[in-house]
Amino acid sequence: MLSARAVQAGQVTVTPKAGTGQVEMIRSLRVARASAVKARTQATNALHALLVTAPAELREQRRGLSAIQLVRAAAQLKASSAAACRRSSSSAPRPNSSQAR
Repeated sequence: MLSARAVQAGQVTVTPKAGTGQVEMIRSLRVARASAVKARTQATNALHALLVTAPAELREQRRGLSAIQLVRAAAQLKASSAAACRRSSSSAPRPNSSQAR
């Protein structure tokens, strides 16, 4: 408390931390790691959510895979397979926005 009064009275000046020390570096690494873990969790959750809505054959092939195995399997899928899935799921007629008014 005495130090704070001395600063307010102008008797002492305070030098802020430079932010270049080891503690700051460790804090930055911890923030980066926490961010990476969160992004990995979100990506895994998104992949599992996509698998829930995938065609039955694809779901059966991927059932029981670990997150790493699921990512590898998804990376091997071809774009033509994805396009075929989109075509089959979009076969239902959609209402025309101009007619809905």
